[in-house]
Amino acid sequence: CLGPAVRTYIFEAPGEESVYESYARRVAAAIHDTAEFLSGASLHLRLCILVPDYEFRRRLFGPLRTALNTPRDKYQLIATSSAWKQKEKKQISAEDKEQLILDVVSEFSGLEVPVVCCVGLDNYIHSNEHPESALDTRSRLYKALTRASFLS
Repeated sequence: CLGPAVRTYIFEAPGEESVYESYARRVAAAIHDTAEFLSGASLHLRLCILVPDYEFRRRLFGPLRTALNTPRDKYQLIATSSAWKQKEKKQISAEDKEQLILDVVSEFSGLEVPVVCCVGLDNYIHSNEHPESALDTRSRLYKALTRASFLS
């Protein structure tokens, strides 16, 4: 293995910022760390951001797109279904944006990419409000982690 199999970013969202804006900043930082770790190798269709459900995906999409929309970034967020349509296009030009997959765990079943970012998949493990959901949460986290063929 070239590096750590799993890198963990644990944080608490600040009070003045929405949870999704906080997640977006942290995910963007993790993407930059990953690109640096891989020495600038293309992340095009090689990085997937997996979230627990469609509502989470919807609420994260805008803030994450904004967090990744900086002069140094060249990323576009797409769904799993779009990614596999694009898989035939192996090379991208310097002007093209690298496509990163943002989707729910259930949409990515049976698929793999080199790098997976698991976002918000631990929400209910420590929650007293949803004790029956701990097993489902652990299962979703396991499914997401095992989608990575290189880093999670």
